[in-house]
Amino acid sequence: MTVFPEPDPSTLSLARAGDREALGEILRQVQDPVLTLCLRILGDRSLAEDCAQEALLKACRGLPTFQTGRPFAPWLATVVIHCARSFRSRRIPRSVPLETALPAETPGGDAAFATGVRQAVDALPLPYREA
Repeated sequence: MTVFPEPDPSTLSLARAGDREALGEILRQVQDPVLTLCLRILGDRSLAEDCAQEALLKACRGLPTFQTGRPFAPWLATVVIHCARSFRSRRIPRSVPLETALPAETPGGDAAFATGVRQAVDALPLPYREA
């Protein structure tokens, strides 16, 4: 389980007020746990790094609206989880071109059969074609 550190209340107040040093201190404390959570959700290091950066930017922009007196860690975790889910839904599926996956002629078969299979697969909705 990824645990976000709870920043010092005075540092958090300064960061909310626009103090760049205070904000930098908070970001240094949470950057590794944010990346870890993104990696656990997305399973791809490159995507996780992009997601962590976007999540931290969203958190920075939302910090002035963060309610003081409430725990910071669950708020940040929610921002990160929402961002990772968004990344996961935007993820472009990687598929192998059908030409390389299915030869023009199958061993022991004929080109007409391969062409028929290719046409049938092309007619399927995208998620089924990828499988």
